[in-house]
Amino acid sequence: MNMAQAFNHSSQTHLPYPNTFCPNVDELERHIILVWGELCAASIAKSSWMQELLTAQLHDLGVLRYQAQQREGSAP
Repeated sequence: MNMAQAFNHSSQTHLPYPNTFCPNVDELERHIILVWGELCAASIAKSSWMQELLTAQLHDLGVLRYQAQQREGSAP
């Protein structure tokens, strides 16, 4: 399964985001890459609480990316 298949219209974020928060796909992809790197570092450091936090953040970014793709008409 790739990221595009992991999210759909019923996917929800863990945290509430204001309706005015509408970053574009490129911005979200850059942020996903940065958070992924942080997650790798937390994994190496064996920081379970940080891994949990960053995993939730990656999920939210994935949902927001899916929504941005829908807005921009670039969904697969």
